[in-house]
Amino acid sequence: PTHNQHVVPHEEGWAVKGEGNERYTAVYDRQSQAIDRAVDIAKNYHSDVIIHRQDGTIRERNSY
Repeated sequence: PTHNQHVVPHEEGWAVKGEGNERYTAVYDRQSQAIDRAVDIAKNYHSDVIIHRQDGTIRERNSY
């Protein structure tokens, strides 16, 4: 399975979600906090971080 991490809008702010996972890994007030967490996880797996906009479209994708 891929260990790509998605930063997605959430009703409480922004969430980190592993690709293919049902549950959110973590939820934060600010997108920047969610990105930091996603990057930490992606570095462990040498995977990608996919950052979504508020409307769900993809803003950027980075590999680690």
